[in-house]
Formats: sequence, structure tokens, C-alpha cells
Amino acid sequence: MFCPKCAANLVQQDGELKCSASKMGFSRVVGRALSDRYGNHVPSTDRGIASITPHTWYCPGCRVILDSEMRCPSCRLSLQDLGYQLIEMHPHNDW
Repeated sequence: MFCPKCAANLVQQDGELKCSASKMGFSRVVGRALSDRYGNHVPSTDRGIASITPHTWYCPGCRVILDSEMRCPSCRLSLQDLGYQLIEMHPHNDW
């Protein structure tokens, strides 16, 4: 899986899901939701396309840029229900 904020790999470390780039840890609730929703995805061939839009969101399963409603154009899954938690409770350090 990939970080929804920067598209870096997510890793299990010290019992929590973490962004490998920023070392940001996800709460157990959000980590479980991401794992349940995106854990079995295969990255899209469209992954890695850069965005000039600030604060871009990425699909944790496909690693592609999400649309304005936080929905993946590839797998059609959405992060919209996790938006508040991701923005308010999971600060992402820029590197």
C-alpha cells in the first residue's frame, strides 16, 4: 500500500502502519480501514504521474492521483470517509 498524502510505501512498524517517507503513523482505526480497503490492490500502470496541484491525494492501493472527491479513477474506491481523520489527526511531515 501507499501513503495517501505522498504515495510513498506504507510499512508495518512497531504495530502500526507508517509512511516510509515521513514516518507518520496511522491510528489503528485508519490503518485498519486502509488495509481492509486497499490491502489486496495491485498498483496501477498509471502510478507515479506527478501533479502540479498542491496537497494532492493518492490512492493507497493504485498509487494514482485521486479526483476532487477523493475517488481513485482506476479502482473507483474513495478516501472521502477518512478525509477528516487524514487531514486533522495525521500530520504529514514534508521531507
